[in-house]
Amino acid sequence: MRSAASLIVTAPLAALAGRTAARGDTACNYGVLMVRRVGGGSFGGALVFPGGVQDEQDKGPGDPHVACAIRETYEETGLLLLTAAPPALRARADASFRVSSTSFRDFNSTIGATALRTHALARWTTPRAQQNRFDTRFLMLNIGDGDKFALSQL
Repeated sequence: MRSAASLIVTAPLAALAGRTAARGDTACNYGVLMVRRVGGGSFGGALVFPGGVQDEQDKGPGDPHVACAIRETYEETGLLLLTAAPPALRARADASFRVSSTSFRDFNSTIGATALRTHALARWTTPRAQQNRFDTRFLMLNIGDGDKFALSQL
């Protein structure tokens, strides 16, 4: 069984104005981020919360599930859900992760950033009958009005 993490990201609809697929009147005032999995991989074609399997770079100080969820969300969506950071952070992140072997955790340490605060929500284990099994932690992260760097990426 492989350890995995998924991140449920929410943000105020006011911050998403003009960029959501929501239609009509709604009593809900938050949007939820979901991604469509590519056809050939696990859960191909499904709408899912960003996430994936833990790897070595997620280990170290702090919760490896949080590191995995934040890293996977960045890899799948381009959202860098970190504390306040320099404006050139995205370019540096892209260069670090896509060109070199810099780990996500090492990059965060170098710039002094940490993941935005997440909240443990659920744990789900794939049924025994499945060939590929995952022990997945679901974490939640609300991008609030004060998270200027995160909001600027939406």
